[in-house]
Amino acid sequence: MTVEPHEVTTVARRPIVGADKPRTLAEYQADLIRRFGKVPSWAELAKRENGARLKANGVSTMSRDQWDKTGHSEEAIAKIVEASKRRGEINMRRAVEALTDMMTVADLIQASGMPKTTVRVALDRALEAGLVVRGRIKNVIVWERRLEAAE
Repeated sequence: MTVEPHEVTTVARRPIVGADKPRTLAEYQADLIRRFGKVPSWAELAKRENGARLKANGVSTMSRDQWDKTGHSEEAIAKIVEASKRRGEINMRRAVEALTDMMTVADLIQASGMPKTTVRVALDRALEAGLVVRGRIKNVIVWERRLEAAE
């Protein structure tokens, strides 16, 4: 058997898996018309399919205009932002309270019971607020409460 291009007379097509998939071009186009109301261009189709895949994975692809049309007001957005800030402050306080001595992040994770990312963000916020001090002992980063914050 030869695979020279000038001797090949048929094209092998990979079979479409599943009975719900269209088998011919007309069936494929009918499915697109049913889904989108027309046969979109390849660019439009790729954009729509990628958007559907992102939404299925929990990623929002809404623009600001689309978000405004959903009825979410500026007050609702401000409430979400405020709640996030409160959670951040609570986590920061929990991390600072769990600091009993010089501790590494791993020690603090065990003491506080919070996830690693939450502890790291809380420590960074506490450092910016001046509640903790970061140092190094034998090339290991340790965290300690500030004396003023402990009192």
